[in-house]
Amino acid sequence: MVDRGVIDYLRNGLNMGHTIEQLKEHLIKSGFSNEVVDGAIFEINKPVVLDNASANLSSEAKPFDDFFANQSVSHQAKEPRVSEPQASQDRSVGGLKVSANKSGAGIKRRSLALVIIFSLFTFGIYPFYWVISTTLELRKTTKSAPSLWLIFTPMILMLLFFGVSILTWSFLGILTSDVSADSSFLESGGVSILILGLLLVVVLIIAITCGLLFYWKYSKAIHELNGFSAGLLFFLWLIMGIVAVILSQVELNKKAS
Repeated sequence: MVDRGVIDYLRNGLNMGHTIEQLKEHLIKSGFSNEVVDGAIFEINKPVVLDNASANLSSEAKPFDDFFANQSVSHQAKEPRVSEPQASQDRSVGGLKVSANKSGAGIKRRSLALVIIFSLFTFGIYPFYWVISTTLELRKTTKSAPSLWLIFTPMILMLLFFGVSILTWSFLGILTSDVSADSSFLESGGVSILILGLLLVVVLIIAITCGLLFYWKYSKAIHELNGFSAGLLFFLWLIMGIVAVILSQVELNKKAS
């Protein structure tokens, strides 16, 4: 049976800073046997032994913990990441928003021979359709592509001009045969013709400006897409449109999906 008084004496002595050897020597001198003292020391050291064993187990288990932690990190790293949408330059085309990208994924491949044939034998209908179609494709893939309003604005203005002209001539009676040519009528007709002439000049200036701006921006879009000279292509649009169409289609086919 372990003596609890010896155990308490040893614990108090250890707390006061004495060594276990000093305390054991003092107890033996006081008449306690070696068996009693050693049994008390053993009881005192039991928690220490258990704590050390627990620490050793924890130390031995740590590599396994690290292994499973690394496996977890590796698993997370291998999980597919859903990338956030890249910032794109949204544009409005006919009320719809399209995003600019450089992949060429919106460009349609066209037969160069058919483009040439249709351009020559459709009296301008196919080239007009081709320009609109390729412009929409360029607006999806480049930042420099022109707006289609640069084409439609002059057309709308010309229609309005001719509508106003017809109404003006009808109001003045020039298109009828029962109008007397008095001086007041001639003066009114002269003023109206002058105003219509000025309006025609304004419409023509707007149309030419829009056309130049459209083909310049179109040439820049081709340059942005494939590096072709924007200045050369713009010059060809001005003097030889069919050649510009062919060269543009060649560059578009290089990036076609």
